[in-house]
Amino acid sequence: MKGKLFISGTGKDKRHLLGFTLVEIFVVMAVSALIAGLALSYSRKGEDRISLYIESQKIIELIFRAKSLSLATYANAPGSDKPCGYGLQLDYSAQQYSLFSYVPVSAPEFCPSPSDVSSVPEISREPVDGARYAYKPASGVLLQAMGDSLYVVLFVPPAPRTLLSRNFGGGGFVDLPSFVYLTTRDGSATMKIVVSPEGQVNFQ
Repeated sequence: MKGKLFISGTGKDKRHLLGFTLVEIFVVMAVSALIAGLALSYSRKGEDRISLYIESQKIIELIFRAKSLSLATYANAPGSDKPCGYGLQLDYSAQQYSLFSYVPVSAPEFCPSPSDVSSVPEISREPVDGARYAYKPASGVLLQAMGDSLYVVLFVPPAPRTLLSRNFGGGGFVDLPSFVYLTTRDGSATMKIVVSPEGQVNFQ
């Protein structure tokens, strides 16, 4: 008949043709929000882990740079304005680390021998030309202070000799491996850099 539309089938089929119910829509929205939240959380964790690896590599590169600069220092004639070595300092409370040149407080005419450098307070730390004085870890990465954490590593030519001071070591140097602990902000991943008294650097 003209002017009339017939829909055949059962009541269940008719409900299906009319679309989703409000309850079904809310369920779909809730599941979508949950998936989006999980994806965002996973993405942030992934970014933090990548930042953790990059930050570890940056610290290792700065340690190697300090060692290389100390070797170059030995080739230069020492004087009151010449560095007597280079090192890296880690400041856990300020969450930063810095590359520095070693200039004795007394500014002697000649640099002291490595055996005469006995404690950190004797070091006058100066920023190195061409480098930022302070580097802060990337967002999502933290320097973690522990009992055996590295506070200062100093390379004194000619060998160079490696001098290590721990964060809680009272300012003196120790003849033990010391560590740089880095962690993501949620603690889901950590990295440990090991610096030995022989100047070797590696991951654990």
